[in-house]
Amino acid sequence: MKKQKRRYSGIRALPFLWMMVLTLLITGCSGSSEQPVSSSDQNKAISPGNKSEWTIMFYLCGTDLESINGYASDNIYEILNAEMGDKVNFLIETGGTDTWWSDEISSDELQRFHVKDHKLHEDMSLDLASMGEPSTLSSFIRWGTENWPAEKYMIILWDHGGGSTSGICSDELFGDYLTLKELKTAVTEANVPIELVGMDACLMATLETAETFQGRGHYMVASEETIPGTGWAYDAFLNQLGKKPGMDGKALGTIIVDTYFEKLKKLDYGQEETLSLTDLTKVPLLSASFRDLSNELVLSTQNYESMNRITRGARKAENFGSNNDYDGYSNMVDLGSLLDNTREELHQADKVKKALKDAVVYEKHGEYRTNANGLSVMYPLYLDQETIELYSTATDNKAYLKYLSILDNNYDSDEWVNSWMEELGNGVKPGEYDSYFDSGIGDGGYEYEYDQDAINGLHNLNPVQESDYAIRYKTYIDEDGYYTLEITSGLEAVANVYYDFCMSLDEEGYLVLGKGSDIESDYENGIFSDNFRGVWLGFDDHLVYAEVIEETEQYTLYSIPVMYNDKRCLIKAAYDYDKGEYVVLGMYEGFDPKTGMLSRMVKNLEPGDHLGIVFPLYTWEEDSEVDGEYVLDEITWTKDTVFHEVELEDGEYFYNYVIEDVHGNVEFTGDAIAELYDGDITFYQLD
Repeated sequence: MKKQKRRYSGIRALPFLWMMVLTLLITGCSGSSEQPVSSSDQNKAISPGNKSEWTIMFYLCGTDLESINGYASDNIYEILNAEMGDKVNFLIETGGTDTWWSDEISSDELQRFHVKDHKLHEDMSLDLASMGEPSTLSSFIRWGTENWPAEKYMIILWDHGGGSTSGICSDELFGDYLTLKELKTAVTEANVPIELVGMDACLMATLETAETFQGRGHYMVASEETIPGTGWAYDAFLNQLGKKPGMDGKALGTIIVDTYFEKLKKLDYGQEETLSLTDLTKVPLLSASFRDLSNELVLSTQNYESMNRITRGARKAENFGSNNDYDGYSNMVDLGSLLDNTREELHQADKVKKALKDAVVYEKHGEYRTNANGLSVMYPLYLDQETIELYSTATDNKAYLKYLSILDNNYDSDEWVNSWMEELGNGVKPGEYDSYFDSGIGDGGYEYEYDQDAINGLHNLNPVQESDYAIRYKTYIDEDGYYTLEITSGLEAVANVYYDFCMSLDEEGYLVLGKGSDIESDYENGIFSDNFRGVWLGFDDHLVYAEVIEETEQYTLYSIPVMYNDKRCLIKAAYDYDKGEYVVLGMYEGFDPKTGMLSRMVKNLEPGDHLGIVFPLYTWEEDSEVDGEYVLDEITWTKDTVFHEVELEDGEYFYNYVIEDVHGNVEFTGDAIAELYDGDITFYQLD
C-alpha cells in the first residue's frame, strides 16, 4: 500500500497576487519557470549571499524507489528537518521517476531546488532529460558551484547502484544509467574540485569507482553492499554539519558512516550492510600497486595449479550482491579479503593491502560482513565476454583485462603483445598519475616502477588454454556406501566441486532443492564423497530452495527465493558458526535483469507476511533447461518461524555432482538416487 503523498512548502505555494507583485518588482527576468535561465539571471534570482563553507549537490534520481515506495521523498523530508544553518547550501536536482510522492516535484521535468528555512524553493526547471546522461549531471554541478559558491563542495548521487560494471542512477523514464566512464566524463566536464563524493546507492564502494573520481575529489563515501531504500541519515549528519560547518570531508564522511549505522540499528537493519570513507588522494598508489598485482595475476595463468589456488581463494573472499546462478552476479569482491586469501600465491598482495588500508580511512560493517575492508573490485565469480566488455569501459588496466580474457579462454597472443608494448614501450610507469591531479587536490609525485622480471615474463606470456587439459572422472558407491566422485584426469584445472539436490514432482518434472557444498573434499587427490544426512533447509517444516552465496570461516550465507505480494523476492539467511545456529537476515528483491542494478527494497520479515516458496522446475526431457518456477508451498510468517535443517520425508532424491573448472565451465556427472527409509540412507547409481 502506498503512503500518502506529502506536500513540501516552497515558492510554488505563493498566492497568485504575490506572484504578480513579485513580477512587477523584478526587472530583466524574462525566463519562465518552465525554462532554464542564464547564469547571470540565476545569480540575480537566487542571490545566495556570501561564500558558504559547504555547497552540497544532491543528484536525486528517483526511479522505482520513489514511484513505488516514496524513499526519495522520505530522504527529502529528513533534509528539510535538519538544522543546517547559513553556512551550508543544500541543492537538489530531481528526475528519473514516473511518480513523485511530493506535490512540489513533477515527473514531467527536471527541477532544481535549494533548501532554506526547512522548505524547498524551486530555482529553475528544465526540459525532461535522462539522469543517466553525463551532461545532465555536469550541468547540475556547474550550476550549483557557479551560483552557490563555497569553500568545499559535495556531490551525492542517489539511486540504484550496480557496482563497477553497471554503474549508478538508473533513470526509470529513459532506461538509461551512468556508467563509470560517463561519471568520469561528467565530473571532468564540470571541472570542480570536490571535497566529498557520496553515493547513496548499492555496491558503489569499488576500486574502479574510486579511480573514476581520483584527481577530481578528495574523499568518497560509499557502500560495498546493499543500501536499503531508507538511505543515509540525512537529518542526523546535516545537523552535525550545521553545528560545525568548518569541518573537512574526512570529518563529514566519518559522521555520515556513523549516523547511517545508527539509523540502521533503529530500523533493525545492519547485519550485512557496509559503508566506508576513502581518501581519493591515496588511490593512485593503490591503483598502481593493484596494476602490479594484475601483472602477477597474468603471470599466474601459465600454469593451472597457480590459477586454481587464486580462484579458490577468490571464491572464499567476501563478496557482495548475491553472486549465484539463480539470482545473478555482481562480481564485486572485497579487495582486502581477496588479497588475504591469495597472498601465498601473489607476492604483491601485501603491498596492495597496505595501500588499501592507507586509502580507506574509515569504515563500518555488519556482523555478517566481517571480512569487508571498505573497497571491492570486480573479480570474475562468473564471467562471459559481455561482462568483460562492460568492465573494459570502467578501467584501463590492460593486464587485469587480459587476465579476465584468459580466464574466459579468450587469449589472443598478438593482441596482448601489441597492447603490452603500447603500455610499456615508451617507458610508461603505472604510478605516474600526475596528469590526473590538475584540480589542486593532492599530488601524485612518487616513484613506482614495474619489476623487470615481471616485464620480461609478461612480454613472453604463454598462458594455458582449455585445450591443454581434459577433465575425466568416475563415480561409484564406495565400500562404506558413500557416493564418490574421483577425478582421474585434468584435476589441475578443477576449481570447485559441489552437488545439486533435487526431488521428483511426479509427471510434471523435478524440483531443484538447491546446491550444496557439504561434501568430503580432497582436492589434492581428486576424491569427493557425499556427506548427506537426510536433511535439507526449510522454514519450520517447509522445504526451501537454498543456494550458498558465500562461505567464510565465520558464516555461510544463503539466498532463498520466495513470492511476496505477487513479486519474486529473495530471503537472505546465514549459518553462524560461533553461535551454532541459522539466522534470517531479511528480504530483498535482488537484481533487476534489465539494468543489472541491485534493488534497495529491503524488508524485515514480520508476523502475518504471506510467502510462496519458489523452486526451479525442470522437465523430464533430456538436457532440459529450467522450465520455470514452481511454488511448492505457502507459509505465513510468525514470530516463532525458524530457518533450520528439516528432516526429509522417506522417498527418493536425486544427487548430482557438478565439476567447475577455472574457466567457469561446468560439467554434471549424472544422477545418483539417495533413498531414505526409516532413518536409513542408501545410494544407488543410475546408468
